[in-house]
Amino acid sequence: MELLEEGWKTIKRMPRLVVGYILWWLLITVVYRVCSEAARSLEGGNASAVALLRLGGLVALAASGAVLQSIYFAAIGREVDKPLWKCPAAGEAVRRFFLIWFLLILILLTTEQFMSIAAERGDEQAFAALLPIYIFLSAIYFPIAACIMFWGRLNWQELGEALLPMLREMSNVILVMFIMFVNIMLQITVPAAFAPLLDSETPLAPQNLLLPALLSIPSGLLDCLSFVIMFRICMIHRTTDYDSDDFDF
Repeated sequence: MELLEEGWKTIKRMPRLVVGYILWWLLITVVYRVCSEAARSLEGGNASAVALLRLGGLVALAASGAVLQSIYFAAIGREVDKPLWKCPAAGEAVRRFFLIWFLLILILLTTEQFMSIAAERGDEQAFAALLPIYIFLSAIYFPIAACIMFWGRLNWQELGEALLPMLREMSNVILVMFIMFVNIMLQITVPAAFAPLLDSETPLAPQNLLLPALLSIPSGLLDCLSFVIMFRICMIHRTTDYDSDDFDF
């Protein structure tokens, strides 16, 4: 619980960064929702064009999310681990960390898209198989990205070493995974609970856009909390001697 308390105190000390992240994520979410519904309205037309538009939407969402998270989490990381952890500018943060965020988000979105297709086709077996994969990916992608950011760069040859905090501090990492699990369950259960209030005939009705926008607020807050806690776990890993022997013989 100490990590949770410290993480919460930390994000309370940086309201400008946290609010900025939430507002940008809210904007990205609404724009993506509008574009995806526009693509859905074209169904029945050129199937290739619709598929290409959907793919473009996923890539654009992953890219915009990767830029946002690279910039804001680099700034948050500087505050959490100053003066040791340094990434001086937004452009440098994007150069170093865009690829890992982009790949992780794209994998997550692609899994979500397959789940949506399975649900639309009534394929309960495929949906049931994909759901635990989606939840697991949602739980681990922040710990992975935070470890790589703490390491300072994405280097495939050094990936195992960069991710060592997840292995050596697993008892603490479970807390981050649980927070992300709560986050994704909010994204799944809240829309389902409010489904009767949504306008299925008019996908771009205000209430249909308002719900994902409102969900971006707690979701963005939990993102920031998860990142701060995982960064602190990496700091603990940096100062812990795992080779020492606790027993004298």
